[in-house]
Amino acid sequence: MNKKETILLVSNHTEDISRIESILGDEYDINVVSGTMEAREILERSVELISMIIIGSEIVSEARNDFMNTYNRHGWNHHIPVLLITDDIEDEILVNAFDYGIDDAIVTGINPAIIKNRISNYIFSYKQRSRLHIESVKAKEAQNAVKISQKDLRRKNQVVQILGSMYTCVLYVNVNDGRYLTMECLPHVLKVIGPEGIVCEQIIQAAKAFSEESDWDRLVSFADSSTLKDRLKKREMIDMEFEGKISGKVRATIVAADRDIDGNVVHVIYLLQSIGGEEPEDNE
Repeated sequence: MNKKETILLVSNHTEDISRIESILGDEYDINVVSGTMEAREILERSVELISMIIIGSEIVSEARNDFMNTYNRHGWNHHIPVLLITDDIEDEILVNAFDYGIDDAIVTGINPAIIKNRISNYIFSYKQRSRLHIESVKAKEAQNAVKISQKDLRRKNQVVQILGSMYTCVLYVNVNDGRYLTMECLPHVLKVIGPEGIVCEQIIQAAKAFSEESDWDRLVSFADSSTLKDRLKKREMIDMEFEGKISGKVRATIVAADRDIDGNVVHVIYLLQSIGGEEPEDNE
């Protein structure tokens, strides 16, 4: 058995309440409250359960400045129709109600079958309207996400290009498993370390190829990914310098790229830069 749609009836007029319940009670769950404050609390708590709001004519002036403002501000107007129940089609309140944002009116003296059809049509049309609104919002969010991701990608590419122009080698390293991807690298270095691999293993090969033997142990210890969480716990970067075989002094730098919710470093960037004749300096 399908669950009934819920109509929120805001009224303290017993005759109107009885009429609505007698006409719609078989097909809908009628949730009756006597004022707009109660109605607002229900909507703020469980708006997704409400398919329609019906407001009594004796409440509509109260609803104008408080309830309808909240209704529009929260965007409920995209999902839930609001109807006025009244006895008199010529009532001045009926004329003004549309200015408040109320969609339509139910005149209690008309044929109950017409009221049922009108209620059903409004609920159906608002469901379609809500679906289209949600799809539109999602489409815009997707478009914005694409724009942002494209912008971020351009920025990352720019950063990589800048780093590549400054550094001999740039590696992106996963601290947890020690694996790396080469972001930028001079051909003679790339030939030794390869485009990806286990950083500790490849640093050993690179140390033997490009640094003096006296610096091998120090360089391998510096690049050890298993100790980086501790070494970068309270720092954003560490560096060291060593004597290179090809271009003289070289600075190795490790920069924290991102961290987990506990503050532990997850990824780092390894950088190698030829610094020529500067005096060697360690910053471990």
